[in-house]
Amino acid sequence: MKTWYWAECEKCMEIQTFFVNNPNVTSSYLGDEEDNKRIGAWFQKHYGCELKMGWRDDHMDALWEKGYSNGDLRKGSIP
Repeated sequence: MKTWYWAECEKCMEIQTFFVNNPNVTSSYLGDEEDNKRIGAWFQKHYGCELKMGWRDDHMDALWEKGYSNGDLRKGSIP
């Protein structure tokens, strides 16, 4: 079982997945250079924002209903 962790920016209403509970699994899912660049760019964009970390699917589902966005999650491209 893997648990995805995500960062939430309430100010910008965006979410970014960035970690799995097992670092070895994280590298297999998000280990390529493009994913690392994308995740790093997201965190740089939100420098100065107050980010919250989450992990529960039901909490993330509630954020979609509030209008939060994350293109990768919406498309289902991250397992």
